[in-house]
Amino acid sequence: MKSVRDPGNQGKTPRLTVGARKRVAMLSWAFYGICASVLALAIVERQVPLTPSQIIFVDTLWWSVCAFIATTLLIDRFIHVPAAEGGIWVVFSSAASFTSLLVVFGATHSFYSRAALAGAFVLVTLWLFIGIRTHLRSLVLRFGVPEPAVLQLLSSAREALRDARLTHVQAELVDTHDVSELMAFDGVVIDRYSEKSEELRRIITMLKLGGVRIYSADHIHEILTGRLALSHTEDSFLDDSSGRVIYVVVKRMLDVVGAGILLAVLCIPMLVIALALRVENGRAWFVQERVGRGGRLFRMIKFRTMRPAASDLPDAIAPSSTASSTASSQRHDELRVTRLGRSLRRYRLDELPQLFNVLAGTMSLIGPRPEWVATATDFFERIPHYPYRHLVRPGITGWAQVNQGHVTDLPDAMIKLELDLFYVKHMSFALDLVIGIRTLRTITTGHGAR
Repeated sequence: MKSVRDPGNQGKTPRLTVGARKRVAMLSWAFYGICASVLALAIVERQVPLTPSQIIFVDTLWWSVCAFIATTLLIDRFIHVPAAEGGIWVVFSSAASFTSLLVVFGATHSFYSRAALAGAFVLVTLWLFIGIRTHLRSLVLRFGVPEPAVLQLLSSAREALRDARLTHVQAELVDTHDVSELMAFDGVVIDRYSEKSEELRRIITMLKLGGVRIYSADHIHEILTGRLALSHTEDSFLDDSSGRVIYVVVKRMLDVVGAGILLAVLCIPMLVIALALRVENGRAWFVQERVGRGGRLFRMIKFRTMRPAASDLPDAIAPSSTASSTASSQRHDELRVTRLGRSLRRYRLDELPQLFNVLAGTMSLIGPRPEWVATATDFFERIPHYPYRHLVRPGITGWAQVNQGHVTDLPDAMIKLELDLFYVKHMSFALDLVIGIRTLRTITTGHGAR
């Protein structure tokens, strides 16, 4: 009997796409490693008499299997995250999972084996790295685009970013109306706001019946560029966000733990920097009112990197520096930057005191950078979508900071807003980890967007 799903496909069920097959192969590789670990541990516990210390060693390995699973799930989330940079995020995914396990051990005062934990971390990282290199290397997603206007939009967006700092997800866009051909793609892209012809509606129906994923042009634009198009911003934030409650709670816990650990480790270097700044220009700290979550004002602290001017302009965009005068204001700021301040800015060490803001709950480790009050007021009046960036806590580092340099005019400010709104809409542990990795690269090498 001929299938009604696809008259042009001779009743055959469509096979997995290339992208789906690679993802399944990667997950299968991880599953084999997890099964082998569980089987080996079960055999050891049943067949080998264990001393108390060996029992702790084996128990630690059992818990490491949980970290193995968490790392696999985290890596799977990275596949469609813009700017996931090669094998390094495998290491950081594994490190995040095992660090969380270490925190659990410490919080519950449980006995564990450091050797077992370290060995499991190395083996899990190596296993998953081999899987990524084998199955997901040079992954290119293929999207069918039956609407010429959508193809032109996405192609133009990708071309505009060719020389940009943001490395985007690799994708092939194919213009075709052939249903049997569209069945083999990773997805089909349409403009959900445009009028559809009867032929296109029929094609979309057949694709849905055939199990093909249908994406809106806005969504693929976000995947390819890492920015949220402002044309339909309201639609992006109409959905209920209650499903993020766990993410928000856990992120706040990680903020407190992370800020506490960093302050404990960096307290001596921060004291040295403060003393050096005091000697250089007489002041070590800079405190300024910024706009936080919900539009509420808070006082943000950072290291002072500029010499105080006669007007005592802040280390940010001056009150008169809206879209027309920001460039001249920043040239003025550059003249005021001290020699030590320039080095602190290059490696973003001037932001370290904001760890106290994180502990106070006015900031997060990762989120849109807090804006100066006058700038936020100006953009609030000029850009209707601007307040959406205040749905979350501002961060010490963020998606816009790792993908864009200084904002010098209104077009740059619009790009920054698109990047910030992309984060607000898609915030997740995977995206936070990408931002953290790229920020760490900037801190250690001085290379990256600022």
